[in-house]
Amino acid sequence: MPLFRRGRRDEEPPEPDGTLPLTAAEAQRFRTLVRAAWAEAGREVTMYAGHVVDDQGTQFGLWNLAALCHSEAERDWPDAIRQHIRALSEPTPDLDTLTDDELRPMVRSRILDRGTLPDTVWQPSAREIVGDLVETLCVDFPDHVMTPKESEFTSRGGALGPWLDAGRLNLRGEMRATALEHEAVTPPDGTGWFDVVMSESVYTASFAIFLAEVMWRVGRQEQGRGVLVAVPFRHQIAFRVIDEDTGDLPAALHHLFQFALAGYADAPGGITPHVFWVRDGAWRQITRLDGDRATIQVDEELAGLLGLTEE
Repeated sequence: MPLFRRGRRDEEPPEPDGTLPLTAAEAQRFRTLVRAAWAEAGREVTMYAGHVVDDQGTQFGLWNLAALCHSEAERDWPDAIRQHIRALSEPTPDLDTLTDDELRPMVRSRILDRGTLPDTVWQPSAREIVGDLVETLCVDFPDHVMTPKESEFTSRGGALGPWLDAGRLNLRGEMRATALEHEAVTPPDGTGWFDVVMSESVYTASFAIFLAEVMWRVGRQEQGRGVLVAVPFRHQIAFRVIDEDTGDLPAALHHLFQFALAGYADAPGGITPHVFWVRDGAWRQITRLDGDRATIQVDEELAGLLGLTEE
């Protein structure tokens, strides 16, 4: 799949749904298929624009499934939706059957948008990276990843801290064992290059917790001014080191934002469409979405680093 695509201009674009990464017509059929698949699984659900709620009050988001369908031929949607919902409707593995020694190597830290958690108190101690971007604890099973309640760890009679430490330790081990694919991307207009790191691991975006090491592995290094970073979906990190050559940095920021928006909308496992300024381990969101309006907001300090200050 090309990193940049040119849209057709000889016809009006279809009306977007507004909630899901589908057109309005596609979203209508998608929701009909989702309702039918849940009924086949023996569970009645209430349909909302971006999620469903079953008769037990459990909420299931639709964004990732819609993004998966967006990348598939529409004739394949029924099977893809049935398979996804069959997995959701199967009994959740009981962590109580695992000993601490069995569970510990399965725990991973993971970057998620807080809104993808079932509710706001699912993991109350989740470290806020910036805004709605949080570092959560998950459990890595051979065929799926589970994000349990925080109480599943604390109920084992100990503090949460050691589990958080294990999550980071195991994530770092996964990163070091994963083959990273790197591409320096030059947009079609020839200005504003940036780097993209990809891998098969579903934790690739979460590797950004160890951003300095990820950059070192692909031959980049932070130069004291920070890094522009995007983690649009789980298999990808995109970034541009802020260096002394400010001539194309504004263009790089613009293209990086467009790239993140496209990746978040098109790929399953979406995390965030935004771009962040990361320096000394601190993340600052510098893009905003207000309906269909996308904006970049930089303060005076960042504007100076990007060469945007007026003479």
